[in-house]
Amino acid sequence: IPSLDKNRLAMDAEGITDSVAYIQSIAVMERQRLQQVLNTDVADVASKRIVIAGFSQGAALSYMASHTFPAPLAGVGALSGYLTARKELEANWEGANTATPVFTAHGKHDPVVPFSSGEESFNLLSAMKRERAGTDATVGELSFNKYPMEHSSCPQEMDDFVAFLSRVLPPTQ
Repeated sequence: IPSLDKNRLAMDAEGITDSVAYIQSIAVMERQRLQQVLNTDVADVASKRIVIAGFSQGAALSYMASHTFPAPLAGVGALSGYLTARKELEANWEGANTATPVFTAHGKHDPVVPFSSGEESFNLLSAMKRERAGTDATVGELSFNKYPMEHSSCPQEMDDFVAFLSRVLPPTQ
């Protein structure tokens, strides 16, 4: 992503597409591995043990990779990130993850990805999920968490993210 400036927003669409495909290929391999570990033939059972998460540009990719993935995931994590390639996301949206919980975290003093960009991205994604879910469906947990930090991480953010992971990935039996 060469620029986050709204007036000069530029992106490498091919690079994003390639990166999303790579992330999704890892999720498919992990789903296959989990099917063996969980001793199940049901791919959806295994995919619900996968969380796609990232920091900064990785967060942008996690938004895209998760919501264009064809099987339900356990959750999505986006730390200090933003929503990119919105038109591509809308065109390739997969309904399997409309109800997937999303944990978003952002520093209030982030000079790299401005706080307003993170908040606006979360609001756009939330609206897209609600629009696609319709009136009879759920969109899952959507949380936007603010921290007194720059473009980094802090102990409270990690504690909150671990709590989110504990909720979406309960222990197996």
